[in-house]
Amino acid sequence: MKLNLLKSLAVVFILSMSLQSCKTNQIVSNGAYSDISLTRTADQYDIKRLNEINTEGESFWGIPIDKNVGNDYGTVVRFNGVELGGTKRFLPILTMLVTNIVVAQGLRELIGQKDVFEDGYYIESKYKMNGVLAFILATPISGAINNAMWPLASTSRAFQKFNRKLVEENEDIDVFLNPKYKINTKNGFWTSKTTISGKVMGAKIKL
Repeated sequence: MKLNLLKSLAVVFILSMSLQSCKTNQIVSNGAYSDISLTRTADQYDIKRLNEINTEGESFWGIPIDKNVGNDYGTVVRFNGVELGGTKRFLPILTMLVTNIVVAQGLRELIGQKDVFEDGYYIESKYKMNGVLAFILATPISGAINNAMWPLASTSRAFQKFNRKLVEENEDIDVFLNPKYKINTKNGFWTSKTTISGKVMGAKIKL
C-alpha cells in the first residue's frame, strides 16, 4: 500500500511539474465581426484608435494575489469572447485546503504507523507523523498541484481588469471593435503571471 501511495504521489508531482515552468506569448486579433457598418454609413460615425490598455494578473498556489476588483468588471457585449468574470479567491483557496488535507494524509500513510503499548499490552496504532507537521510539509506540494488546477487564474483576472479599464477610460465611445492583444503568460512551479497589452479601435456614433 505504501508503494502504491508513493507511486501515486510521484505521478501527481510529475504531472504538476509538467504543467508548470512554461511561458507563452500570444498575439490575438479579431476577424470581421463588427456590425457597425451594417447599420450605419461611414459618415454617421467617427472611428479612432484608442490608447493602449495594459493590465496584469498574478496568482500564487493558484490563488489570485493581485488587487481584488470584486464584481467591478467591465462587460463589452459581443467583443472579445473572453470569460469576463475573473477567478475569485474562494474556490482556489477551497481546493488548496482540500488538496492539502489529502496530501498530508498521504504523507502520514507513507511514513506509516506505530503500535502503542502500555504495561506490555497493545493499546492502539498511531501515525508516526504528527497531523500538524504533515499539513505543513504537504503545503508546498499542494501549492504546486493547486497551481496546476487553476492555470488561467492570472489570465482571467487580467482580462477582467482589461475590459473594465477599457470602458472606464473611453466613456465617450459607443462601439469597441478590432481588438489586438499581446498576451504574455508565465507559469512557474507555484506562481502564474499574465500581462496583457491591447489595442482597440472605438467608434463614436454621430447623432
